[in-house]
Amino acid sequence: MTKGSHIGEKAHVDHLILVKLAAELEKSFANLVWLPVSQNQAKPAKYTRAGERRAKALNEEAGWELEN
Repeated sequence: MTKGSHIGEKAHVDHLILVKLAAELEKSFANLVWLPVSQNQAKPAKYTRAGERRAKALNEEAGWELEN
């Protein structure tokens, strides 16, 4: 990381929408975000508000819908 309170920390790529909920988005750049290692390892693997916002944006922009 090069900015903020995590300067110098390695980064991980994480999925905003869990792969178990949307396997088709596993390799989609629209579903990936960079996080400092400490933040990525500290958070539980659950569907978050950020994931909900991304799912809504994907629906509005591309008609993609999360299957239940």
